Amino acid sequence: MVSDHPHILIVEDEAPMADRIGLILGGQGYQVDYASDGNQALSKIRLTCPDLVILDAVLPKFSGFQVARLIKFDPNFGKLPILMLTVLDRPADKERAKLVGVDRYLTKPFSDDALLGAVKDLVNPAKKA
Repeated sequence: MVSDHPHILIVEDEAPMADRIGLILGGQGYQVDYASDGNQALSKIRLTCPDLVILDAVLPKFSGFQVARLIKFDPNFGKLPILMLTVLDRPADKERAKLVGVDRYLTKPFSDDALLGAVKDLVNPAKKA
């Protein structure tokens, strides 16, 4: 299935949070897909080649940090943008995310506008001001 709407993989193990993110993005025309753990995320990335990954840091099987590192150091997916969306708000967590290749870091709780702004920047980098 080919679409003009960007495809976003939401990697979140808490279903209510995944649903909230999906509703926000789906309401803006984005195609969304879900993974509930790091292993499933890696499989879906390889299978569907999304335009963006929204990645929680705290996940079963592989942490979001491990998933990000595996994505960014894979020659086939190294340019895939990653938005880490997490409750972890320490400077050390933000630095670790940067070291593993995360493109944007957003903490929970978040506003719809903050999420949509980050997604638009990462999906359409050429359209930034």
